[in-house]
Amino acid sequence: MKLRSQNLLRVQGLMLYLLVCYLPLSAFASDLSSIENKTLISLEKIFLESGPGLDFTLVGKSLLADQTIQKISKTRLKISFPVKKAFLIWSGEVKEHNKNARKIHFLGPKNKEHRITAQHLWKKNSTGILYSALADVTPYVTGSGLYGVKNLSSDAVNPSGKDPYSVAGWALVVITENRSSEKIHSVAFLAGLQVLKPGEIYDIPLTPYLTKNFMELDAIGLLGATGGRAMDRGTF
Repeated sequence: MKLRSQNLLRVQGLMLYLLVCYLPLSAFASDLSSIENKTLISLEKIFLESGPGLDFTLVGKSLLADQTIQKISKTRLKISFPVKKAFLIWSGEVKEHNKNARKIHFLGPKNKEHRITAQHLWKKNSTGILYSALADVTPYVTGSGLYGVKNLSSDAVNPSGKDPYSVAGWALVVITENRSSEKIHSVAFLAGLQVLKPGEIYDIPLTPYLTKNFMELDAIGLLGATGGRAMDRGTF
């Protein structure tokens, strides 16, 4: 991913989620007149809030390994402040429309298991049906620990090929709050599903998603590529 200005993000990849954290407006001016947008990607606002010490953390993994798909996947979450909101994202590709992609098991610390149903589901036709699902899991994310998923729906859409499974991954987006901080941050979590052609570059204008007085970009997290595997957060 590449940030071209305070208000525009340039990306390449397969599936896209976006989370930005930005600080109060300071003295700067951005000129977008010279930027040519090849494709505008529409995203849905999932979370948009301002407050003292708001921040975010991304963790996640791919379930694909050696031409197979793992039934269980876990990774460790490390946070220093209380959880304000937590969202689980998972992606796959299924052969049939009636496949229950909305359902997944969310795994928490101390071997706790929760059956989750997505509140948001996006689909695109491909070899099969690509999907991305999102659910609010705030009650189940209580702090640092080992989190994961089980029984993610994804079919072998190319069983005789080198890569039978095209997409299978998950990510956990955690928004934290340090109430003792004097800094007021605004966090926007944007989500959607886009199938991007290999080699093509897409421009995403951020201005429509930013609140009126919070337009200086401080940090951005991008989830995408192979079915929702969390990428490292970039700071600008």
